Amino acid sequence: MSNGFKSPYQLITDRILQDLERGVAAWVKPGSSEGPVVASRPMNFSNFTVYRGVNTIMLHIACVERGWPVPAFATFNQVRKLKGSIIKGSKGEHVFFKSQVERDPKSAEEEGRAGPNGKITRTVLKGYTVFNLAQVEGIELDLPGLAKPSEIPSEVVALAQLVGVTLRHGGDKAFYRPDSDAVTMPVPESFESLAHYKTTAFHEIGGHGTGHESRLNRQFGKKFGDQAYIFEEIVAELCAAFLAMEFNVGGDLRHPEYIASWVKLLKGDNRAFYRAAAEAQRAMDWIRERAGGPSP
Repeated sequence: MSNGFKSPYQLITDRILQDLERGVAAWVKPGSSEGPVVASRPMNFSNFTVYRGVNTIMLHIACVERGWPVPAFATFNQVRKLKGSIIKGSKGEHVFFKSQVERDPKSAEEEGRAGPNGKITRTVLKGYTVFNLAQVEGIELDLPGLAKPSEIPSEVVALAQLVGVTLRHGGDKAFYRPDSDAVTMPVPESFESLAHYKTTAFHEIGGHGTGHESRLNRQFGKKFGDQAYIFEEIVAELCAAFLAMEFNVGGDLRHPEYIASWVKLLKGDNRAFYRAAAEAQRAMDWIRERAGGPSP
């Protein structure tokens, strides 16, 4: 291992902490995109695969940060096969995937778990590089044709009905109660914009609502500030981000008061953000399948 080596988990965590320590949630899109922007969700423009989990978040962050209007990416070889070229000086983005590797056992306990070939198999996170369409020359794409219409209803009432939570309006706070399986929202008119109302509802319904014991059965935590509570808030934030991408809705950070606790959690566990993004993806898969979309 060379000096300065960072694991993929640490690369992801460092990128998220870079903004959180400035009081910014990098995954929040500040406003709806203008122009012929395709969907929402980052995708590969060579094979039309939609990225998932932490890759969705990391590529979305890159688009927001670098002003790329189309969240479409491809590898160097994929661009070359399409008869295009990468603009000189372009810096690519990492895409991560899990892979199984074999190694010799290092203890008696591991020897007991070794396979027929005497090796231990473990899962590791690896990465490769992709480039945004804005970094490519010589390729013309039908941008509207890249769009993938969503099966998920964008209206808040319809989303609540789809998930199965009770939706109520009143008061000045938005929250979800697992014991009654109900979301309470201030009236839409009290929000700065309809987009802010929607992203708040996405957090409570798509985020916390999917974690109910009758659905994905996530741990909500016993009290404000404990590890499970903090982790669940990140999951709900990322669910809201996924849904906002789905419908090209801008918004803002729902719970800025949690940032310090998120920083502490991520500094203590460099896999926490990766796991939170995976849980948010699982929630999106559940919602999409319930809406009649393709099984994940």
